[in-house]
Amino acid sequence: MYLTPSSKYYWVRLFFQGKYFTKSTKSTNLVESKKFGIKFYEQVLMNSVITKTSDSNKSFTVVGRNYLDSIKPTSVPTVYRNDESRFKNELSPFFNEQDISTITNSQISRLLNKLTEKDRSLSTLKHYMVVLRKILKYGISNDLIDKLPVFPKLNGKTRTTQKRDYLTDEEYDSIVRMSEVCSDEKLVVRGVEITLEMKYLIQFMVNSFIRPSDLRVIKHKHVTIKKEVKDEWIVLSHPATKTNSNEVQCMIASVGIYKQLCELRLKTQKTISPDEFLFFPQYKNRDTMMTARCRPAVTRSDINERSISEIHPKIPKIIRPDDVDVSILC
Repeated sequence: MYLTPSSKYYWVRLFFQGKYFTKSTKSTNLVESKKFGIKFYEQVLMNSVITKTSDSNKSFTVVGRNYLDSIKPTSVPTVYRNDESRFKNELSPFFNEQDISTITNSQISRLLNKLTEKDRSLSTLKHYMVVLRKILKYGISNDLIDKLPVFPKLNGKTRTTQKRDYLTDEEYDSIVRMSEVCSDEKLVVRGVEITLEMKYLIQFMVNSFIRPSDLRVIKHKHVTIKKEVKDEWIVLSHPATKTNSNEVQCMIASVGIYKQLCELRLKTQKTISPDEFLFFPQYKNRDTMMTARCRPAVTRSDINERSISEIHPKIPKIIRPDDVDVSILC
């Protein structure tokens, strides 16, 4: 640990494998700087292990790194980053240079105990086991080990910190009905007029199972209407926005909703281009579209604390408060 005339922060320096490693601690406290120095030392040691590239080495860290390198070109970026994070943060430091063929059930159990002591959730523990199993299977495929060790069973249910909210059938019907009222009244929320396109968006999302993030990318060229005897339904083939790009089979009602959307669009333009976005194509910046069109205006708690007239004077008084609650939330 040392100070320099050009900086108020403590610096840490260490000599390893023939060269120096230096880094600022970004702290003026000596105790905190020493803690930082220890972590920096451990990180340098771990990185030196992870960067080894000998294919003939059967150490867990080298095999794990080779596995990650092999899947990187074909993996979904988010999935790859999650797997790599599990490997670098816990799996590699735990098994380190151990021969991959000597990993046992007892060691895997100790790993789980260590992660449990860090208050990792059950779903996180399962993900660590999935990544570990992938690496060991890679070892089998490359004749580095003969068989997988027996994995300990994980008992219990996954816990979530917050349950996902949802709408009842009555609330959904209320949203659709209120979106029509808002359109008829030409209601303006945060400078944006509510039109029938919002109604079709709500109905289409429910009948196609898409995520809000999918609205950024779906274009008319991604929509295919399939027919079988008397039934018609839509198949979506838009790019992946979260996990995969599998085709989406929509409900039968999605066909009528899509046709109504096209009829609405053709009232203001002559043709619809296949490369035109399905919803709110006037927004070339799709992040702006999501912000302007899809963010909540008022929460349920707001409705409970404020009168209908305070929310917007154009809301008809004959509408029940519950209806306004759901529509404005949307």
